[in-house]
Amino acid sequence: KTEGAIVLQIEAAHQVSVDDKNFRLIATAALRRAENSSDLVDRVLTKCGKHIEIISPEQEAKYACKGVAYSCDTASQNIVVIEIGGRSTEITFATDGNITQTTSLPIGAVTLYSKFDLHDVIDPEPYKRMMQCISDMLDTHVSKILHIDTLYATGGTCSALTAMELRQDESVLFESHSIDGYVLQLESIIHQLDLLIGLDANGRSKVDGITSDRAEIIVAGASIAKLVLEKLCTDSMTIHTGGIKLGVLLEMIDG
Repeated sequence: KTEGAIVLQIEAAHQVSVDDKNFRLIATAALRRAENSSDLVDRVLTKCGKHIEIISPEQEAKYACKGVAYSCDTASQNIVVIEIGGRSTEITFATDGNITQTTSLPIGAVTLYSKFDLHDVIDPEPYKRMMQCISDMLDTHVSKILHIDTLYATGGTCSALTAMELRQDESVLFESHSIDGYVLQLESIIHQLDLLIGLDANGRSKVDGITSDRAEIIVAGASIAKLVLEKLCTDSMTIHTGGIKLGVLLEMIDG
């Protein structure tokens, strides 16, 4: 399935005549953690002549921060960039544009919903165990800091929570550039979680802003966002849609 999706992306790039020097395949936590990642890399290289770059958590953090710095005024600020993905969560601290700490947690929206069986109806006991798992990881790997000027959030979970608050489809918000820079309050995330936890997967898919493919994993992703903000003692996050993609593009432009 993954190989097929990658091949489709390569074919789409060829259809719009993307030059090879302007084409990169970047993989993150899913392939970092997969036991057969080298097999996939070899198959894609043999079939399409394209190499997949499996980047480290540190590279992922660098790209995310580079994208944020390009889009937002982060000079003379203490910032945090969180990226909640499917298989991992990256938390990066930066001061005056320089990364000071990077933490990659082996938990994401997909890993948690699968491990704690959050596919449909949310059982209170597994959900409680998941929240404790996230909290324990944050206590172990993330230190509290004295002051955060802005916390920037990237990834599908954060965009979906914004779409839910604005009661619009993510695709519409992306086209109108209404998500980038939107400030989502912790209070709102808590309210959204209370609503989502009380619904089954079908009910969550009918909530404005939540797509059917997001309905199964949104509770896990939103729970990560809530606990990260609480751990860092900040009451909001600013949405940044560029993610690591923008950072990679900027690096390519810089040469």
